[in-house]
Amino acid sequence: MDFEFSPLSVFEKHSGFDFLTQDEWEWYLSEFVRRGRIYAESRNRSFMVVNTITAQPLFISRQVIDELGYSVQELRANQEHFLAEITHPDDDAFFHGIGVHLRPILHKFGADKKLIDMCLQFTVRYLSKSQEYLQFDCNLYPMAMLNGRSTFALVSMRKLETLVPATFQVFFMKENVRYIYSSRLGKLVLEDKVMLKPIELEILEYVAQGVREQNISKKMNVDVNTIKYYKKNIMEKLSVYSMPQAVYYALRKGII
Repeated sequence: MDFEFSPLSVFEKHSGFDFLTQDEWEWYLSEFVRRGRIYAESRNRSFMVVNTITAQPLFISRQVIDELGYSVQELRANQEHFLAEITHPDDDAFFHGIGVHLRPILHKFGADKKLIDMCLQFTVRYLSKSQEYLQFDCNLYPMAMLNGRSTFALVSMRKLETLVPATFQVFFMKENVRYIYSSRLGKLVLEDKVMLKPIELEILEYVAQGVREQNISKKMNVDVNTIKYYKKNIMEKLSVYSMPQAVYYALRKGII
C-alpha cells in the first residue's frame, strides 16, 4: 500500500502559494500524488513526491515502504517528520550544506525561467525498521518552481545492495551541462574538470584487470611513484577512498 499524506488540508502551505485558495492548493497536492502513483505503478519502481523546502513526503510508493520495512500506519503517525528522522545524520548535514553551492548554479541556468530542465542524481541513506541504514541511488525531477526554486519534486529511487561513496550531481538537459560534487574541493564543479586523463584511465583499466603496481609501471614505462601519484588523483576525482572503490564506480558509470 502506498503512503499518501492525509489529510491534504493540513499539508504545510509555503507563503509563495498564497495566491491559491485552499481548494486549489489541495487540488495541486492531489495532482502531485496522482503523478507519483502513476509513475510508481506503471514502472513498478520506487518513487516519492516530496516538498523540497520542508522535506515533507507527500507520496511514498509501496516499493519504498516495503524495502524500509515500515508500515503505512507508522509513516502516517509521524508523516511530517518521517523522512527527516530516518535520514543518516551525515547525509542530512550534506544536503543542508550543498544548497550554498547549488543555489548560484540554479540561478545561473534558471533565473528567467519558471521551470528548469534539470535532474539531480544523488545517494542517500535511510534507517530501516531493522535499524540498518539502506542506501538509495536517487534521481530527482522538479515538479513545481517558485521564484527560481523547486518546491516539489518527483524522486525515482533504487536500493543499492552495498554501500558506496556518496555522490551528488546536477544535470541541465537543454544546456547539456553537468556539475559533480567533488569531496576533495568541497563544492560542485563542471564535469570536464573531474574527467580522468588518458593516463589515469589506462591505470584504472590495469587495476580493474588485477595488474599490480610494479607490473603497471613496467607496462607503461613509468616509475612506481608516478603510478601512485595518478592513483591518488583518480580517487580524488571519483570521490572514493580506495582503488577497488574507484574500479567499482568506474564500471557502474561506464567509465571503463
